[in-house]
Amino acid sequence: MAFKKKNPMAEKSKKWLTDALLEIMKNKPYNKITIKEISDKALLSRRTFYRNFNSKDEVLSLKMEYICREYISYFSGEQNLSYKNIIHIYFKFWKDHLDFLLALDKSDLLYLMLQKFNEYLPIIYNHFKGHLHLFKNREHLEYALYFSSGGLWNVLLKWIKEGAKKSPEEMESILREALKNANLTTIV
Repeated sequence: MAFKKKNPMAEKSKKWLTDALLEIMKNKPYNKITIKEISDKALLSRRTFYRNFNSKDEVLSLKMEYICREYISYFSGEQNLSYKNIIHIYFKFWKDHLDFLLALDKSDLLYLMLQKFNEYLPIIYNHFKGHLHLFKNREHLEYALYFSSGGLWNVLLKWIKEGAKKSPEEMESILREALKNANLTTIV
């Protein structure tokens, strides 16, 4: 497979367009945003937009990919992959991207971020697999990852709906205590 070198200017344009879309989404519903508005906000021509994207949906998808890749890199140097620390890092990460989550929420598009995140679960699995030796069956592991991801995502949604006032440390403590009190091992 031949390596295709990325055009640095095209990559900058894509970044500017994704940033412009987010800025507009803070004040306007996604379905009302036009390509012209995105291009104008990014200080680029519509021609440049269409050289890089076919639709604003592709811009949003790329923004979500950037975020998923950044999430994975958050863990790249992390040695402590205890559930406690993962929860803390998870909420710290999303607190840093709260503007994006709020913009998605305003347009009822948070489900798209979960879908994109789920696409990245195999990559996340590859990062954590050295720490997930408890699972002898890969299929069971995949279900466990989706289960954990969905649970954390729903707690994140509740956190957002409550104004995201609690710190990552508070969220880690709340979830740790909830899991301890639930004694989930008694379910099976």
